[in-house]
Formats: sequence, C-alpha cells, structure tokens
Amino acid sequence: MLKENNHFSPDRNVMQYQKEEVRNRILRAALKEFSSQGYYRAKMLQISSRAKVPIGNLYKYFPSKESLFEALVDKAANQAQEMVDFFLYRHVVEQNLKEHTEELKYVSYAVSEYIKEYKVEFLMILEKSFGSNYEGFYNIVIKRIAAFLPVNKKESESLVAEVLAKGLLEGIIVIAKKCPKEDLYTQISSLLLFYFHSSNIDYVQNIDLPANDEVLKKVARLIEKNPNKLNKIV
Repeated sequence: MLKENNHFSPDRNVMQYQKEEVRNRILRAALKEFSSQGYYRAKMLQISSRAKVPIGNLYKYFPSKESLFEALVDKAANQAQEMVDFFLYRHVVEQNLKEHTEELKYVSYAVSEYIKEYKVEFLMILEKSFGSNYEGFYNIVIKRIAAFLPVNKKESESLVAEVLAKGLLEGIIVIAKKCPKEDLYTQISSLLLFYFHSSNIDYVQNIDLPANDEVLKKVARLIEKNPNKLNKIV
C-alpha cells in the first residue's frame, strides 16, 4: 500500500505547480488590466483573455473582481499604512524630523524601498481603485498625515494641514511614476527635506500611535532586506 501511494506523490506536486502557475498568470493579467483600466472599468472577461484561462476556471480561483483586486493590492495597502505609522513614530516618538536631518535618512530609505517593491500596486490603490473597497484609501492616508501637522484643531489650520498632506502625497506619487529606481532615495529625501526644513509648522504630539514595540517590529521589517545600506546612502 505504501508503494502505491508513492506513485501519486509526483502527480500531486505537478498539479500543485500547475495551479500556482495558473493563479500567477491570472494575477499578472489582472495587474495589467487594473493598472490600465482601473477597478471600475476592468473586466473579468478581459483578464481571462489576457491570462489565457477560461472564465469559469478564473472564477474558481477568484470568485469576484473585488477578491482579485484585493489579492493584488491588500499587502501594499497594509504596508502603506505601516509606512505612515513608521513616519509618525520617527517624527513624534523618537525625533523631530524638522530638527534632525539624520532621521530623514531612515524615513526616505523606507519610503523609497516601499516604492521599489509596490510601485504599481501603490498607484493602483491611490488612483485606480474607484468602485472597490479601497476607493477611500487616498483620503485615509491624507487624513492620517494631516493629523499631526496643525498646531491645534482650528478649522483653518486643519485645512492648511490637509493641503500640505495632499502636496506631500502627490509629490511622492509623481516621484514614484517618473523617477528611476536608482534615484528614488535622493528624490524622496529632497521632498522630505523641503517639507520639514522649509516649513515653520509646529507639530502636535497627541495623536494615536500603535504600541512602540509593534511599530519597531514594522520598521525592522521595512529595512531588514538591506540594513547595511543605510550607512552608505548619505
């Protein structure tokens, strides 16, 4: 009986490989479709055609367009929120970035590495997600950044903070779209230096932050790929 079971093991491995290969083809095709058409206009039939997978089989892997979009962007969305927490933690808890240029090195490096890994997904969430569960993500990020910019809660200063937050995010979007990978760090650094050294804004400290150890773990994950690089980039 054991010998008979051994005959089936290679077949199972082949079948598993084939399933993963089909799933990856679907994801690659969906990435092209969503990034070019946006979530709202994207068609599952077109993704099926791009992937060369029958539409019925596609739905076996992803039961809806939303589930397929989520499979592509959810990790990038979570990492973006961790990036904002990283930014806030570095600024509010550890150092004032306005006064400590050295700290900008870590923030700039983390942002540039994030863009290198998630550029397409990042832009999809921010600009191509209308109609999906992620369509409010742009405003969530803006509000999160703006929360620590004004001195107090006055409506006029909150409006200024929102404008500044949009400017910062839009600057990152432009850099992500147009900047070669090898120049990302320099451009992100220049943008953050402009915002934090050319501005006379004072910053509030009473914002909600995750527990320190949780943020530190997230930060460690962001830089663990190449920790020695931080000592060479400035």
